[in-house]
Amino acid sequence: MQNIDERIVRNIVESLPVGLMVISPEGDIVTHNAALCSILDLDEEKLSSASWAELFIEDVDRNTEFNQVILDVIERKTVGIRHIVAYEKTGVKRRRLCITSSFLQEGEALIGIVFLIEDVTDKYDMLEKENNYLREIQGLQSERLEGLNKLAMSMAHQIRNPLMSIGGSSNLLLKNLSLDQRERDLFDSIIYGAHRLESIVQAARAFASIVEPRQQEVSLSKILRMSCEKASAFSVNLGRSVAWEVPSTDVLLQVDPDLFEKAILVLLFNSIEFSVENEVAVSIGVIEQDNETLISITAQGIGVSSEDIPYVFDPFYSTKPDGVGMGLTVARRIVMEHGGEITLTSVAGKGATATIVIPCSNSNSNLCSLP
Repeated sequence: MQNIDERIVRNIVESLPVGLMVISPEGDIVTHNAALCSILDLDEEKLSSASWAELFIEDVDRNTEFNQVILDVIERKTVGIRHIVAYEKTGVKRRRLCITSSFLQEGEALIGIVFLIEDVTDKYDMLEKENNYLREIQGLQSERLEGLNKLAMSMAHQIRNPLMSIGGSSNLLLKNLSLDQRERDLFDSIIYGAHRLESIVQAARAFASIVEPRQQEVSLSKILRMSCEKASAFSVNLGRSVAWEVPSTDVLLQVDPDLFEKAILVLLFNSIEFSVENEVAVSIGVIEQDNETLISITAQGIGVSSEDIPYVFDPFYSTKPDGVGMGLTVARRIVMEHGGEITLTSVAGKGATATIVIPCSNSNSNLCSLP
């Protein structure tokens, strides 16, 4: 019966898609499988007859990361942690290995240390290519954005001066001339148009003057609390009140607190402005998943039609008669500057939900968990 059990265990070990190596507390290799021989490019006979130190410590300059991981486990008992390390053999392409360790114990006694070793070279190379591609795209976007910023600032500067002259002169003439009603209406129209253009210029300047985020680890709860306080004051000016539903749990984000608060405020202000009732219910949700934090802001209101949804983040697109249409554009840019994204879903007449997806402060790609 014991022989049958041993054969079953051996078959399971040999069928594993990852390399298995069991080392005794003294450093001898007591068990391994065929996958390990293939991954490490080592001869079966060598693995069966040599100690770990004899096999791997060939010189001080080769496979230092690989050797250090195993030494740390043996000497410092650091197990249960996944490591991505480089591995080299003469005449063989450099590889990336994922090493996971655990203990074998009999009662209180340590009888072995188990290493699972997976070749993640292809995954690593694919991730590197994707990262390089994304860096190229980001560089092109940064150049384009910088050009747009310069254009926006230049145009704002050139337009603002004549606008101030038109508005100021029209106001002066309106006060000092004897005009009939039709003429007054014409001057009022000129002044209104000047004010409207001034609002657009200010919005363009605000978008162009967004600085690169100075990221630091901050409490999302603190940002939400301060944003809700400012949004409550904003609602009072509109003659409305807000019932807040804010999560009690906290999350740490790596963001620029001032910029990120500005993006949150845009969404809260919109929630209040587009409400059909004077009593506004706003619900904020926070979820952590897959190294990302999802922040959702939901409010009942008139919502956004399906025809408008594709354009809500476009510059100067607004469904409000007097709106400039730069609020969501600014919010989206701030979120993108932090490596995140923002989406809006809505059912016309029932409200809308804005969702921000932002990387967690400790998010790192784990190659061991890649499909």
